[in-house]
Formats: sequence, C-alpha cells, structure tokens
Amino acid sequence: MVINGRRTESQTLTWTYTLRCDRQGKQQIPAIPVTVDNQQCLTNPIQVTITSQKSETERPDVNARQNDQPTLDDLAFVTTSVDRKQVFQGEQITLTLSIYVLDSMGVDIEIPRNLPFPELNDFLQGPQNRTVDRENMRGFSYRVQRLEQVIYPVQAGTLTIPAWSWQGRVYWPDRNLFGQSSAIRDFYAPPITITVEALPPSPPEFSGAVGAYRAESVFPRDTLTVGTPVQWAIAITGKGNPDTVGAPRIPPIPWAHISGPEIDLDGRDGGEQAKIFTYQLTPLVSGEQELPEI
Repeated sequence: MVINGRRTESQTLTWTYTLRCDRQGKQQIPAIPVTVDNQQCLTNPIQVTITSQKSETERPDVNARQNDQPTLDDLAFVTTSVDRKQVFQGEQITLTLSIYVLDSMGVDIEIPRNLPFPELNDFLQGPQNRTVDRENMRGFSYRVQRLEQVIYPVQAGTLTIPAWSWQGRVYWPDRNLFGQSSAIRDFYAPPITITVEALPPSPPEFSGAVGAYRAESVFPRDTLTVGTPVQWAIAITGKGNPDTVGAPRIPPIPWAHISGPEIDLDGRDGGEQAKIFTYQLTPLVSGEQELPEI
C-alpha cells in the first residue's frame, strides 16, 4: 500500500482455538495480551452466551453444506463406539476409537506421539486391531483411522468408559496466504455407559469363560509309528477372554503317552480368538486305536 508517497506493508497472523464450555449462561472471553515489536497490545474482550444446544435455526443443514466449504469442526473430529452396551460380567466388548480427517483440500492432522487412551480401570484389555478406510459423514468424505480394543468388564453394575479427550493440530491450505494454515484443536468424544449383569450361579467346574466358543481337534495323520511322537492340537475359538479358557481335560489314553500342553493364542476374523493347546502324543503299542472325545 502507498500512502503519501511512502510504501507500507502489513501482515496478519491468525491463531485459531477451539473452546468447549462446561456451563451455560453469559460468559466473557477476556482480553488477550499480545506482544508486537516489544509493545504489548490487548485484544477486545468478547461477550458470549452459552446454551445447552443449538436452536433449530442455528443447526446447520448437512445436505445444504455438501456444496459449501467445511467448517473447522468438519476438518477433523473423533468418535468412540462399542458393539454392545448391555453384557454379562466378563463378556467381550469391542471399543472402537475413530479419527476422521477430511479426505480433500489437503487437510491433515498431527496427533500426539503417545496418543492418550481412555482409562479402562473397570475392564480387562484384550487384543487391539488398527484399520484405515474411508467413510462419508456430515456430507463429506473422510479418511478414518480406527483402533479397535477388545475389553472385558470385571464387575457387575453400571460401568463407564471415560471420555476420549486429547489435543492435536489440524492443517489445511490457506488460499489467501498461498500457504498452509493450522489450528490447535481439542478433540473430544463423550463417555459411554455399559450395563453389566452379574453371572447366574456357576457349575462347579466353571473357569470363568463367558462367551460363545467352539472346539476343534486337529491330528496330523491317521498312521503313526510306535515310539515316534506327534503333535495333537485342540483349539478353543470364540469371542471371550482367552485367559479364562482352561486346558481341556484329556482322559487316560492307555495306548499312548501324553505330555504338554503348549499354549498359543491366535487372532481370527470377526474379533474371535483361538486358544490352541498342543499336546505331544507318543504311541506305545501297535494296532488300531481311537482318540477319545474331548
């Protein structure tokens, strides 16, 4: 800009913050001190009114926004969900934490190196699974990072999965500055309530396993050699805490010597897990023999 023959230049730096209010009513954002060239300036205080929810006239129309520019809240957000909210004590639940990032306009997100995780003091934690895919939501297409965490409630009653809250930075192109803008965001997903029912009276040999399981016996071949050991695997597969699945009871086998088992865990599709008990069986006598039912 040229004023009275003198050329002047100005530059604007903008810091964008996201605020989350904990109470309703009239509040004030105070004046913020900013130091420029060793001189301190103050922004104007801002009066705001906090309500419990947006009115119908303020609530955005998702369909109308499909052709508009997304808001800052649309660029990236998080959600939490569970596959069931009413279970028995010890029954498997899959908790899914999802990070949505707008799949256009060069939007990106910087997350903490050690991403905070909800405190799950009332649950045992099982295996995790991470996936990346795409999903349409809010009228836009998103890249979605998902963390699926298997959990098991350790007691009956009303349990709470705490809110998922952390701070990250969102980046997007700035056409006015011909570069990239960014903003620090507070990401938040609300807590989830789980109703856990107590188990009915258990039989004497109950080991604590809760869920749907199936058993499979795997034997390598039907012709054996006396004195030569072979491996006999019994897999217990299902949705449930594998730590509560005990080794099957092998009845006496007079024609063979049994040792073991060795125990392995194997993740399967659909959130199932297999606990595999591998025994070493050594035939002691020749002839046709039969393995008992387990």
